[in-house]
Amino acid sequence: MESESVMAEEEKDPETEIEEVLEETETLEDWQDRALRAQAEMQNMRKRLDSDVEERTRARTEALLTEVVTILDHFELALNAMPEGLEKDEESGPFAQGVRAIHLSLEMLLARFGVQSVNPKPEDVFDPTIHEAIQTLEKDGLESPQIEKIRTGYKMGNRILRPAQVNIIKPASSDEEPA
Repeated sequence: MESESVMAEEEKDPETEIEEVLEETETLEDWQDRALRAQAEMQNMRKRLDSDVEERTRARTEALLTEVVTILDHFELALNAMPEGLEKDEESGPFAQGVRAIHLSLEMLLARFGVQSVNPKPEDVFDPTIHEAIQTLEKDGLESPQIEKIRTGYKMGNRILRPAQVNIIKPASSDEEPA
């Protein structure tokens, strides 16, 4: 019995053996290709996941820092409303100094996250990417348009957290008709 199977193997045609080897090689190559594709797909999925996590983290950080900016605004309003010399007053001085210290701490916190203020100057040209126009006014005696800061803007890197709010002041138009 054993000798019959040995003889059957010995009697195999060499061409048949070559075909079997080629088929097995094709099957092996097919499985290797599938494995490489699965590995590449896994790497792409991992990259997409990392990118999604990074984007969500950035968006949440920006949202939080925008809230901090709003709180900073309130402290700026409080500081601007304080009467001059209040910090030297014996009774109210410590309170005023505390408000100033909190304001400074918030500014330092924002700076640690790379947040910069956008403080337009009157001679700056209005830029809708960093400025938000609140109103347009006319003023006599101006040679060229100017902007007036209403509220500080903030940016983080090249992304605007909040545009600076400004009034656009244009030279007054002369509506007088020549006689």
